[in-house]
Parts: sequence; C-alpha cells; structure tokens
Amino acid sequence: MDPRRLAKRWAVPTLRFIMRPTDLLQLLGVVVLVIVMGVVLRLRRRGKIMHDVTYATDEVCEHLRRPLDHLLAQGLGIAQVGQKAPEFPLEIHLTGPFDPNALYKELELEPPVHVSERGVLICKDDWCEIHPRT
Repeated sequence: MDPRRLAKRWAVPTLRFIMRPTDLLQLLGVVVLVIVMGVVLRLRRRGKIMHDVTYATDEVCEHLRRPLDHLLAQGLGIAQVGQKAPEFPLEIHLTGPFDPNALYKELELEPPVHVSERGVLICKDDWCEIHPRT
C-alpha cells in the first residue's frame, strides 16, 4: 500500500474557524446579557435589603425596638425577616453574632422580654424574636 495514501486516509482534517457576522452578534448579545443580569441581581439584592430593614423596624414590637436599634447602631445588619405562619412569631435574624443574655442585662430589659432557651430575645406579649447569627 502506498504510504501517501495511508497518510491521507488517517490525517486529521484541519478546521478553519470563520466568524460570520451573525456569530459576532450572538457573542456580543451573550456578553451584554451577562452584564445586564449582574446589574439586575445587584439591584434586586439591594432592594431586598432595604425592604427587610424597613419591614423589621416597622413591625418590631415596642418592647424589642430599643434592643434592635442598639444592635443596628453597633453595625449589625438584618439578614432575614419574616413570619412562617400567623400563629408563629415574627423572626428578625441579624447578620452578626451577639450575646442575648449580655444585651438583656446591658439594656436592663424587663418582662415581657425574655431570653429563650434557644438563645434569642423574645417578647411574649407581641410574639417577636431577635435572632443572632451563630
């Protein structure tokens, strides 16, 4: 058998990349969509943070307003706010850790505010809780 013929038979064909205008537009569109998606996600996150802070400060009971303001002034942020069901308390989760017992003594809080066995500040009258991040 002829060696040239074998070389042609087993040779890997070379592929030439030719970029057409439609390929260039498609690539440009993908890049623009990735940038727009990043901007939209950042704006949604900022909006959610603003909503959580507003909701927490508006809905927290009067007994826990002073501890919440104190913790926000210390630089802690609000990570999550919500109520799982109407029969459950309003839960305010903060971004950083704090000692509920020390805060209870420092601010000289009185009943109906208690430190629960789960280590959260809870108001028994209005069903509000402030959770530290552990």
